[in-house]
Amino acid sequence: MSEFDKKFDKSFNNTVKDEGEIPIDAKKTAIMGGVAAGATAAGGAAAVVAAVGTASTGTAIATLSGAAATSATLAWLGGGAIAAGGGGVALGAAILTGGGAVVACGVGYGLYKWKCKKLKK
Repeated sequence: MSEFDKKFDKSFNNTVKDEGEIPIDAKKTAIMGGVAAGATAAGGAAAVVAAVGTASTGTAIATLSGAAATSATLAWLGGGAIAAGGGGVALGAAILTGGGAVVACGVGYGLYKWKCKKLKK
């Protein structure tokens, strides 16, 4: 074992020594809870925008349907249509999926830490 490996192992062991045993279902709980929270957050955000937002044409998004409603919702999230100086559908999609991913990671991490702490008690 190299000197680097020895130092790494020592540092790693010091970092996790207080964590205790990891519950067998902690990872599953964290992943399932995180995915559910992320999907709910993204879906909820899109639904709210669709209900109260206005398309770049001035039409209420709630009155649109199909691809027009989807595009208008994503463009609204992206700051408006590209022609109007906003980021358009591409930026809206990135914001929606990125926001959902941030929520999923945050909730998943929190659930994982909660399950591990629960076992320590």
